[in-house]
Amino acid sequence: QDYAGRVQVEIVDAAGDVVRRESAPARMVDPSDVLYAVLTESPRGALDMTARPPGPSSVYQTQWLPDQLPPRAEALAGLDVLLLYDADTGALSAEQVEALRRWVQGGGHLILAGGEAWQRTTSAIADWLPVTLRGSVTVDTLEPLGEYVRAPGETLAAATTAAESVPRAGSRVLAETAGVPLLVRGAYGSGTVD
Repeated sequence: QDYAGRVQVEIVDAAGDVVRRESAPARMVDPSDVLYAVLTESPRGALDMTARPPGPSSVYQTQWLPDQLPPRAEALAGLDVLLLYDADTGALSAEQVEALRRWVQGGGHLILAGGEAWQRTTSAIADWLPVTLRGSVTVDTLEPLGEYVRAPGETLAAATTAAESVPRAGSRVLAETAGVPLLVRGAYGSGTVD
């Protein structure tokens, strides 16, 4: 029911006995709303993906640690976008990587943040990327990226570390600075990887 404020989950063993029961707050998300998940180990926390809603819909965000990524693609079906930011994908289980792969191939939108942690973030999924990664490079500004996502430019007018990459065939560079791609989009199955 759309007015439910809590959900109760019970784990039942083979004999039908409740092994564990927990209650948690629940918020209904309308089908037209956007649900982001940010998978990160960053001590600085998650990026705020809700600041620029794509249209009139409401936007919601949750933050996960790598061990919270579900090991089944079906459990990711409710997500619109999953952002990997400073998270070691090499530490994910084979089941988690397969679930993520199936989710993206089935139409999911995966965004990977590069920067200084690009090697950890891409270690298990480099073959899915729309770029070939070469190393790190310092760029003077991220303003072109800010223009693309309609973020205030002055907050991005500072030098930062970016992943040095070469776009693969069929991918599109959506934002770049001084010849360095900042945002590259490619297809992976029916899904999208940035």
